[in-house]
Amino acid sequence: MASRSLSPSGRALCPPGGEEDSVPGLYAGIAGPGHAPPGPLSILLVLTTGAAGVMGTLAWWRNADHDR
Repeated sequence: MASRSLSPSGRALCPPGGEEDSVPGLYAGIAGPGHAPPGPLSILLVLTTGAAGVMGTLAWWRNADHDR
């Protein structure tokens, strides 16, 4: 059984098993031998999310108020 991260109030920050079931965790093999490696769609979703974050950050910087 995996340990869960808890907030100061004692509530779980992620669902049980959420730490082992992340795509990077599965790709690294830290989830153990009972878990299948991530498929191409899972890796594509991680890359797409990262690219969207970079593009959003660059757009924010470009459109930010730089008067100060």
